[in-house]
Amino acid sequence: MNWRVAKSLEILLADVNKYAPHRRKDSDGSIGDARHQAERTSDHNPYIVLNGIGIVRARDFTHAPETGFDAYAFAEMLRLNKDSRIRYIISNKKILISWRNLTKTFNGLEIITMTYIQNTKANTLQLTIPK
Repeated sequence: MNWRVAKSLEILLADVNKYAPHRRKDSDGSIGDARHQAERTSDHNPYIVLNGIGIVRARDFTHAPETGFDAYAFAEMLRLNKDSRIRYIISNKKILISWRNLTKTFNGLEIITMTYIQNTKANTLQLTIPK
C-alpha cells in the first residue's frame, strides 16, 4: 500500500527542525514498526485511506535537550495550546488524551508521539518552544 504522513505532521516536523536544526533524530519516526503493524488501530499505521493512499497520523520526536530539543517542554507547550487537531500526546511516560485531564503512565522511549485527528494542509502552529 502506498502511504504518506499527514501533512500537518510534516509541517510540524519542518517547524521543529527549523527551531532545532542540530537536534538528534535517532528516535524520530512515523510509519509503524512490526509491533505497531500488528495493531491495526495504531496511528503509526496507514489504516485510514484517502484517495487510495494510506495516511500515517502519528510522528515521534527524539527527546534530546543536549542537542537543542526538549521534547518534554515541547509536549507541555502543545498541551497548554490545546490544539484541537491533536488526538493525543505521549511524553515522559505519560499519555494525554484529547485535552481531558486523563493521563496514563507507561514505559516508553525518550520520545514524544504526536497524533493528529485531521489531515490538514496548512494551519501551522505558532511554536514557542521553551529551551
